[in-house]
Amino acid sequence: MEAIADLVKITLDADQSSYKRKDSLRDLCKHESSSELNKALMQLIAEVTDNSLQKDIMAALVKFELIEAVPALIPIAGGKGINARYAIEALAGIGGEDAQASLTSLSTSEGSNKSIAKRALEALVKNQPAQASEKPEASAGAEKKA
Repeated sequence: MEAIADLVKITLDADQSSYKRKDSLRDLCKHESSSELNKALMQLIAEVTDNSLQKDIMAALVKFELIEAVPALIPIAGGKGINARYAIEALAGIGGEDAQASLTSLSTSEGSNKSIAKRALEALVKNQPAQASEKPEASAGAEKKA
């Protein structure tokens, strides 16, 4: 298997064909989750502007549940174009408080992605009900100790 750094270099190289860049990204996703892989995916989502490749990077962020990618996805989700939709779906797939807050904001704002954000928020809440229920239990536990 090729080294992560080499695969990132190929994926970022705009002189390479889109097929080679996508193959490189696919090979990158075959690696085990690690801090090096996470750093590589964060670099890619920050630097890649090709829509198709960016979509595939977002899918990788969801696959590896990269919660640290949420801040990078928020501006994409709030933008226009097809990747805004994919970023909204990626936020729902990754989850977390920041993703939920962003989806809540997008689902109540005017714009073409409002309904997509509402569905994504519903999916996030459905798939992560423990997050919402943990907070009241934690405060109830604190009250019992007092």
